[in-house]
Amino acid sequence: MKSSISSFFFKKSKLIILFLISISFFGYSVKSEESDIQTVSKLQEMLLDISAKEKTVSFDKTIQSITNFYDTRKMIRMIIGEKWKKISESKKDEVTLLFTKYIAQNYIKQFSKFNSIKFNSKGTKKIGEKYILVKSVLIINKKDKIKINYLLINNKGWRIFDVLIDGTVSEISTKKSEFSKYLQDGGIDLLIKELKKK
Repeated sequence: MKSSISSFFFKKSKLIILFLISISFFGYSVKSEESDIQTVSKLQEMLLDISAKEKTVSFDKTIQSITNFYDTRKMIRMIIGEKWKKISESKKDEVTLLFTKYIAQNYIKQFSKFNSIKFNSKGTKKIGEKYILVKSVLIINKKDKIKINYLLINNKGWRIFDVLIDGTVSEISTKKSEFSKYLQDGGIDLLIKELKKK
C-alpha cells in the first residue's frame, strides 16, 4: 500500500515539475517575442517623433536610440566583410561609431521630410534560434505604402542588424555596394574619412 501511495505522489510530482517547466519555456518565448517587437516599436516611435518635428528629438538622442536598438557593430562588420579581421580594435570602434551616426543622420534627414506617417505591424517570423523577422508597413501621407521588415539578432536582447525595404532590398547589401569603392581604393582609412563627411 505504501509503495503504491509513494508511486502515486512521485508521478504527481513529476507531472507538476513538467508542467512548471513547460510554463517557464512558454513564458520565455512570449517574453522574447514581446521584446523583439518592442525594439522595433521603440525605433518606430522615434521615427514618428522625427516626422512630427518633436523638439525632444535631438541628434545625440537619435544616436543613443540607434545604439540601443541596432547591432551596428555586426552591421558594419558584415558590410566590410573579410577585411574586418585585419582592422585594429581602435579603428573598429571608430568606424562603428561613425556608422551609428550615419544611420541616425539618415533617419533624421529622411523622416523629417514626411508630414504624416504611420507604421502597421504585420507580425513576426522566427528564423532559427537567434534570429527573428519583424514585419511592418510604413504608410506615408495616408496613401503610399512601403513594406519595411527588420531582421533582429538575440545578442544581449533583440537588436536590429538589417532592414529590408519593400520586403526584399537589404540595407546591408546596399551599404556593402556603396562602401566597397572606398574600401577598395583606400581601405578602412578612406571609409572612415568618407563617413566623417556624411
